[in-house]
Amino acid sequence: MYTMRCPVSSSCGNRYQYDIGVDISTTTDTSLSLSLSLSLRCLAGKVEKKGPHHLDVAECYVHLSDVYAKQDLWPEALELLEDALAIQQDKLRPSDRVTGETLGKMGSASAHIAGRLDEAIDYHDRSISAVLETHGVDDSSLIPSYFSMGKIHRERGDHTNAMISLKRALTCIVKIGHPGERDVLVLMAQTAAASGQQDQALVYLKKCHAFLCKTAGKDAQDTLDMLATVSSIERSLA
Repeated sequence: MYTMRCPVSSSCGNRYQYDIGVDISTTTDTSLSLSLSLSLRCLAGKVEKKGPHHLDVAECYVHLSDVYAKQDLWPEALELLEDALAIQQDKLRPSDRVTGETLGKMGSASAHIAGRLDEAIDYHDRSISAVLETHGVDDSSLIPSYFSMGKIHRERGDHTNAMISLKRALTCIVKIGHPGERDVLVLMAQTAAASGQQDQALVYLKKCHAFLCKTAGKDAQDTLDMLATVSSIERSLA
């Protein structure tokens, strides 16, 4: 459990510090500094009013982990998520969607820490199992885990399992209209190309171009860049 060295009720103003050594008085990004300040105030208030083991406290840990993740402080983010998960597992059923989402975030955090890819996959597998049991195959909280597992498998050179995870992500995205279609299609194209399937990579990039035409407009820079990529690959395959 984290301990505030400078509690909200003290006379030190807006300067807070956690034992993990992140001092928001030195944060140069104004928006991140504000997010940290608000998250810490929320956490302190929830602990004071509801006790350290309440689900609202776990929610504050999750929000605070998101702030640290934006600063690439992944070990600190993971530690906060571990604290959140401990509370959630004590208060909720194992397959609860909230627990599943926290496990997914833990998987994403672990994937950014050297030597913890196996742990990341385990967290994502547990996250997916929890969500599937309670909300089925079309729940949006499945997408980050499928996408992250696709990236992990691709980085390891396991293109088969990477594509399996990415196809599951894409299926879910298309069914619910999630905005992450572009990123998944691009990663699928990269995975196909890395496994020597240039023709299939072109198919995914064309789908991505069609998606951008629909969502961003045919004259948007991203759309034009994608069209140029598609044209280049078509010439190389001719």
